[in-house]
Amino acid sequence: MEYEAVTVHTRDEYKAGQEPTAFEWRGRRFEVVQIADRWYEGHLDPTRMPLSYFKVRTGEGKEFILRYHEVFRSWAVRIPHEGP
Repeated sequence: MEYEAVTVHTRDEYKAGQEPTAFEWRGRRFEVVQIADRWYEGHLDPTRMPLSYFKVRTGEGKEFILRYHEVFRSWAVRIPHEGP
């Protein structure tokens, strides 16, 4: 899986890694209309980096996976693979 850095706007700007409300990727802004799922990695394992994932749906009906890296306080989007 490949990820690319993005700018994410969250519900509450006072704390990083909150629920995303919109994100900017490759010159476009995507409004998040639904968080379909969320999960976490590495929070209970000190040998792994803590990551938070959000599967979101946009106003255009597209689905994306956004990842928040808690150590670096950075967001990334999983690059969607187009069908064959």
